[in-house]
Amino acid sequence: MDEMNLDLITEKVNLILSDMNLRLYDIQFNKVSKTLRIIIDRKDSAVTIKDCETVSNAISRELDNNNLIDFPYTLEVSSPGIERPLSRPEHFKWALGKFIEVVLSDNRVCGHIREARNDGVLLALKSGEVLIPYHKILRAKTLEEFYNGKRR
Repeated sequence: MDEMNLDLITEKVNLILSDMNLRLYDIQFNKVSKTLRIIIDRKDSAVTIKDCETVSNAISRELDNNNLIDFPYTLEVSSPGIERPLSRPEHFKWALGKFIEVVLSDNRVCGHIREARNDGVLLALKSGEVLIPYHKILRAKTLEEFYNGKRR
C-alpha cells in the first residue's frame, strides 16, 4: 500500500513539538525513497542536534505505537538551516525582518521582510518597498547577512 495519512501524522507531530517548545516548519514524504522528513524550528533560538535526536525518538515511538505507517520507511528530523526555504505564508511571518531572496518568473529580488500579509510579502528593497503576491513566488529563502566579516 505504501500510503500514509500525512494530516494525522502532522497533528501528532505538532502535539509532540508543542511540549518541547519547538514548532513544525515543514513535513515531506518522498514516496520513492519512503522517507518521512520532519523539519523543526524554535522561535527564539537554534535547533540543536540533541533536539533533532529527541524529536526523532518521540516521533518514532508515536508512529510505531499507533501503527500510523504500515510499511518500512526512513524518518529524518532536521532544522531548516540558516538559509531556510520559505514556502508558506507562516514561513514569511516567522522570518519577519530577515533578508531574503525571492525568485519570480522574470527576475530575482532581495530585500528585508517588512510585513507578511495574507496575500503576499512586503519587501524593503534599495529602490523602495514592494508587495509580492505569494502566488507569483517560484522560490524564496532567507539569506545570511554579514557585516564586517561576521554574521549578523
